Amino acid sequence: MIVIKSNASEVDPVIIEAETLEYVVLDGLNLHRALLSNANLKGASFIEANLRSAELDGADLSYANMSKTALMNVLFQHANLTFVNFQDSKPISANFTGANLQNADFTRADVFAARFTDANLAGAIMLCERIEDSSFDNAKFNDQTVWPEGFDPLAKGAIRVE
Repeated sequence: MIVIKSNASEVDPVIIEAETLEYVVLDGLNLHRALLSNANLKGASFIEANLRSAELDGADLSYANMSKTALMNVLFQHANLTFVNFQDSKPISANFTGANLQNADFTRADVFAARFTDANLAGAIMLCERIEDSSFDNAKFNDQTVWPEGFDPLAKGAIRVE
């Protein structure tokens, strides 16, 4: 049994009958302010979950599904987010500093005020809403990274790599 704790006093701990959080299904759960730093959540599903203000720094979320998820103010610093589906999610003011976002899909995600500083965006699909209001200082991208038409990542401080 696994217990996911929260910093929010109004949210009861989530108890999961599982040995691991890999490929766990947490769809639709209220995980507001969940404490999941450095957790192994590879392949987990969070569809339509509430992860507002969660701490996921250093976590392995590779291949996770976070579509339609509330991700406002989430800490994703130095997390492994390769191949994560962020479609239609709300990572508003999320902190992706130093995160590995290779091949992540942000189609229609609202990234207002998100921080992608030093993130790896190689091959990522960045067709997101309010991208012009996000920071990309020293974020790395390659020719496979997809940007919205008219958006200039170099002007936002991103760096093209081979």
